[in-house]
Amino acid sequence: GSSYVDAVTHGRFKDNGHSALNKFLAPTLGNLVYQEQILNFLVDFCGYSAGRADVIRRGIGKFVAC
Repeated sequence: GSSYVDAVTHGRFKDNGHSALNKFLAPTLGNLVYQEQILNFLVDFCGYSAGRADVIRRGIGKFVAC
């Protein structure tokens, strides 16, 4: 939404309260943005297998597209 766009255009970093997560999301100012980033997040932080993470990623894409 507009608050996300405003934060990104002003270069404000979103603190997620976890140092490893903040480091992981540093390139996108603390936000999950890219599909590849979502896959890596699900595998690294949630413990999903790559296949299961891809199923979730596809589900998110279908939800967002609606």
